[in-house]
Amino acid sequence: MRSGKKGALQQVLETLPDADRADLLEALNNDNIPATVISRVLHARGISLPSSAITRYRRGDGVYVPQ
Repeated sequence: MRSGKKGALQQVLETLPDADRADLLEALNNDNIPATVISRVLHARGISLPSSAITRYRRGDGVYVPQ
């Protein structure tokens, strides 16, 4: 990840309650759920996360995910 700037996924994960964060991480790590579907579901809940951020996470492109 770029130094000094949090990615969209990290920002979303840090704002979610623990149970919601766990559910999102489970979905993110399930390749059977398309990134676009996750993005749309989040959008319906008022959370903006582009599918491209999910794809980068799944590729392992330097995304830090707090445990």
